[in-house]
Amino acid sequence: MMALAFPGTAVAEPSREELKRQIDKAGKELTVIVEKYNQAREKLKGTKSKAAKLNKKLAPLQSKVDALYASTGKIAAAAYKGGDAGVVNALLTGGSPGTLVDQLSTLDALATKQNKQIRQLDLAKGDLDDKKAAIDKLLGKQRKIEKELAAKKKKIKSEVDRLTGTYEKAFGPINPPSRDYGTPPYVGGQAQKIVDFVYAQLGEPYEYGGAGPNQWDCSGLVMRAYQQVGVGLPHSARQQYNSTARVSRGDLKPGDIVFFYSDLHHDGIYIGNGTVIHAPQPGEYVEKISISAMPYAGAGRGNY
Repeated sequence: MMALAFPGTAVAEPSREELKRQIDKAGKELTVIVEKYNQAREKLKGTKSKAAKLNKKLAPLQSKVDALYASTGKIAAAAYKGGDAGVVNALLTGGSPGTLVDQLSTLDALATKQNKQIRQLDLAKGDLDDKKAAIDKLLGKQRKIEKELAAKKKKIKSEVDRLTGTYEKAFGPINPPSRDYGTPPYVGGQAQKIVDFVYAQLGEPYEYGGAGPNQWDCSGLVMRAYQQVGVGLPHSARQQYNSTARVSRGDLKPGDIVFFYSDLHHDGIYIGNGTVIHAPQPGEYVEKISISAMPYAGAGRGNY
């Protein structure tokens, strides 16, 4: 028998558990998109840097080519002016045609030499032009990907914000942060700076694209933690994986980076005793978790 809805019939509000489930689902989707966006942004930054370096090389080459073309033009004009008219003038005035021929030969040799230089410069410039064309094409592709991911991110974030607002209006903060974190474990050496840093961020909110000073996404937290020991890492979990040395799970040390999920879209800092500090997802806060709380994908160690 079909249930019918009539005007004025009250629609049941989603339960706390259902809202939380929806928020978790949308939040996980958002963290994946955010990390893809971060990765696309880092790649775009690298390509822009390559384009700038190429432009820096192209400018002086173009100036040299232009100067040689101008110089060759002057030589050609001089040869033209001193050509047939010069021969007739030399004969009429009793001058030596041989002298004029010598001058024309010198001009011709100069022009030949400069034409050779121009060809060499044109070849070098052509090679750089080809590279620049390839980079410009890549830039266009990367900008398109970044734009598409930004649109997806905006759409999912809007849904997360809507669900979170509904939840908090009905039930209060989703996961109010604990304020009892104790003191950071003693690990010694440079790693202590990394551990102390992430420990100091416990309880601070997740924010997509966040890299401090008091809002974080996962790779933003890791990036800033490693800056404490002078190591620069990209703002992307996957690229942080590619930028660090592999460490087996059995050889983990405090300060190492732990990566989660097969697509490496999430990471955190290992602080010892099977514990990781990470920035989880929208609506949540930087927290300590067991290394087994999410699918383990690997670990990395920076060079410090």
